[in-house]
Amino acid sequence: GGERTVSGAFVQSQLTFYDTVDLTTALRYDSYELSGNGVESDGDRVSPKITLGVTPLTGLTVFGTYAEGYRAPAVTETLINGIHPPPAPFPLRPNPNLSPEVAHNLEGGVNLKHNGVLSSNDAFRAKAVVFQNKVEDYIDGVEVFDGTPPFGFAYQYQNIANVTLEGVEFEASYDARVWFASIAASRIRGENDATGEGLLSIPADQVSITLGFRAFDEKLVAGARARFVSDQDRVPAGTPEGEAYTLVDLFAEYQATDNATLNFNINNLLDETYMQYRDSLNSPGFNARVGLTMRFGAN
Repeated sequence: GGERTVSGAFVQSQLTFYDTVDLTTALRYDSYELSGNGVESDGDRVSPKITLGVTPLTGLTVFGTYAEGYRAPAVTETLINGIHPPPAPFPLRPNPNLSPEVAHNLEGGVNLKHNGVLSSNDAFRAKAVVFQNKVEDYIDGVEVFDGTPPFGFAYQYQNIANVTLEGVEFEASYDARVWFASIAASRIRGENDATGEGLLSIPADQVSITLGFRAFDEKLVAGARARFVSDQDRVPAGTPEGEAYTLVDLFAEYQATDNATLNFNINNLLDETYMQYRDSLNSPGFNARVGLTMRFGAN
């Protein structure tokens, strides 16, 4: 076993100029101590953050952020040792020499917020963000191909000296109370700066769309959600690639009383056969779930 103690302190100030410019500055102090199985490590760091936001028009904000980050290695990353559960019982190796990650992050984007767009009580929200993160001593899973039986490799968390993560994220929603819709999308890339190889921990590109409605004085909320996941072939050499898939789910929630809510979900409506990236087994096919939540006692 092992133990990790993490502590931190945070201070922030915000200034507003001309009612349209917001400047936010912050400092965060992080420290950690990790011990177990004869291994001890510790570290600390002060990380700055600065955000500049400009609102030239009501409901439109353009912002930019520079921030530094610090992440201590987890106990599971440092001390994990044994065999992965079936059906893929490959060895898991500890790495007592893991160093904490230090990130230098740049982010820019646009926020939109408008009410009363098509009717008096509707709401529109949207956010688009682009980012680039330069990370030193990035902690990622690595498959060590050394002939270890039965698969010929072991899995270990290691520091990668320098990596670059960059991407685009977008989300938007429109809520007319009677009906609502939203979309979210992400495209993230990450590579080892020294080799140009992809990183094991980067998710596949994906888009999620939700459509729903409210009825019976908004006691009933129901709808459908579709998720489109691309293939993931930007992986380290020898790592299995992820295949594309599409999922459709249905959901409903009915507030029967002030203290009782009924939930109903149908997941994977089309019974898609798929395996999520980095999984070793197919995910569940068509399945349904019904739940009742009740609250007792005073409000």
